[in-house]
Amino acid sequence: MINVLPSGQIEERTDNVGTPCAGTRLAGPGGNAASKAALATLKRQLKQQLAAVEKQQTASPDSLLPQSVGEVDDLTTKLNGALKELKIRRSELSKKPAPVAKKTAAKKTAAKTP
Repeated sequence: MINVLPSGQIEERTDNVGTPCAGTRLAGPGGNAASKAALATLKRQLKQQLAAVEKQQTASPDSLLPQSVGEVDDLTTKLNGALKELKIRRSELSKKPAPVAKKTAAKKTAAKTP
């Protein structure tokens, strides 16, 4: 990865940590050969990253499914836990009295009156 620092200096990195974001100055007025080379390299890297993202977006739905018995078991455990929590919540809600919609009832009565 090549980073073009705000000062115009070029920094070559082998990791993707600290890559420049919006607001980074890529070339000074008129540019120079080093800046143009850095921009060309950056453009190539961005195209590669974009291709990787597009590949992930078009991945088959099967790749999103569990791929092993262990993954299925883990997901089943999590799903059963979530169902248990929902049953508890439903029980709590059913014990509470239902809220009375006074305004709605008054509007219906007013609408019936000629």
